[in-house]
Amino acid sequence: PAPHGFPSSADTAHPYPKGNDDAWIASHIHDYVANSLEIGSPEWKSLIVAAEQNKVYLALGFSERTNASIFMAQALIGPDGATIHHRRKVRPSGGERDIWSDGDMSGLKVLNVPYGRWGMLECWEHYHPTMTFPMQAQLETLHIAAFPYQPDFNDPLALSFENADNNIAAARVYAINSGAVTLFTSIGYATILSSSGTTLAEISADVPYATEPVLYYSMDTTGKSGGPGFDVDGEQSWGVLREIERAWPGGVPNRPLNSPPRGRARLGREGGK
Repeated sequence: PAPHGFPSSADTAHPYPKGNDDAWIASHIHDYVANSLEIGSPEWKSLIVAAEQNKVYLALGFSERTNASIFMAQALIGPDGATIHHRRKVRPSGGERDIWSDGDMSGLKVLNVPYGRWGMLECWEHYHPTMTFPMQAQLETLHIAAFPYQPDFNDPLALSFENADNNIAAARVYAINSGAVTLFTSIGYATILSSSGTTLAEISADVPYATEPVLYYSMDTTGKSGGPGFDVDGEQSWGVLREIERAWPGGVPNRPLNSPPRGRARLGREGGK
C-alpha cells in the first residue's frame, strides 16, 4: 500500500490566502471551526473506510476540533483502518496561535510500518530543532512534511512565510539531516525529495485547481523496515545533545525556557475564538 499524503489542515483548507486578514477571519472563523474535523465523527469514519477500501495509508493534515479548542493536527491511518498515529503541532506559528491551540511533545514519534520508519511534522516545525532533532534521532526512512498552500518558486505574490525558496530549503535540509525520503505535501507546489535532498518529483502550483492535480512517485522500500530506531553515534543523538550543552557559550544564561506556557485558544459557545 502506498502512503497518500495530504497538506497541512487540508480538509478544512488552511486559512490562506486570508490568513493575515483579520476582517476575513472574524467573518469566517465560525464556519471554519464548524468544519474542522472531529476524531470519531462520521467524516472521520469516512476517511477510515476510504483507507480500508483502497488498501492505502492515509497521512492527513487537518484542523482538529474538540469540545473547546481546535488544533493543527496530523494522523496516519493504516490500510486496515487503524489510526497508527495522531499528533498536534507543538507550537502554532505566529498568528496561528490566535486560532489553534498548542500541542505537546509526546507526538514527536516515528512509526514502524512494514515499509519502513515513517514520521511527520507540520509546516514551520521543520525550521525548529525543538521538533526536528527528536524526530531525526529516531532514524526515519520516510518523512511527511505537511505544508498548507505552497506557491511556485519566484512567485511575486508569495508572502515571506510561504516563499518556496524558504520552505523547500527547510524540507531539503530535513531530508539531508534525517536521511529520509521526504514528501513535501501541499496544495499548490508539491515535491518529493531524496534522502540526499535532491528533487525526485514535483508538481507546479500553476495548474487549474479544478483539475485536482496529484503527485505520484514509486520508491523501493526493500530493506527499509525493521531497522534500528537510533544511532548512538549519529549527528542527532543523546551524545550530540550533551556536546551542545557542554559547548553552551559562557556569556549566555543557561536557565529554563521563559516563553509563554503551552495553552489553548478557547472557543466560544457559537464556535468562535
